[in-house]
Amino acid sequence: MAHDYDLSDAQFFCGRDFKFQHGVYPPVLRKSHLPKATLDNNRTLVFWFPPKDNAYPTMHSYAQSGSSVVPNGGVATDLDYGHVATFGVYLPFPAGFKGRAWYDFDHWPVVGLPASGSILAPGLANGHYHAWPGTDAQHPVTDSHRQMLMQVVAYAMNHPPL
Repeated sequence: MAHDYDLSDAQFFCGRDFKFQHGVYPPVLRKSHLPKATLDNNRTLVFWFPPKDNAYPTMHSYAQSGSSVVPNGGVATDLDYGHVATFGVYLPFPAGFKGRAWYDFDHWPVVGLPASGSILAPGLANGHYHAWPGTDAQHPVTDSHRQMLMQVVAYAMNHPPL
């Protein structure tokens, strides 16, 4: 790869084609035989997902619900690029693939209860990612991550899901 964030030589697969809904973490990937895919163990693997209607409640609907559960809120997909909602990057590893990170551009994490006005988690309104192995933590995306998103979008535009 030209540099850390270059996906130009990656293999791309739409998760929906494999009945994945959102997010494919390494243990799931290891258990899946991916019968429709021929994997090249020397290339980075990218699973991308198209937008899914009503996948996350909007912040307004969450605030109106009165729920005490703090969900993710926000948008159906990234406002700039409507083809890819989220994607995961896996690096070749001797025993298969090792997860690098999962990138979410389809929702904005919120903090606080409905009475607080559903405050956006600081720094995450432009997207966030979950790096392996500690996937619970949410980190703000950078311009380099947006560059990867554009590469995934370019692929998805020419290879719509089945």
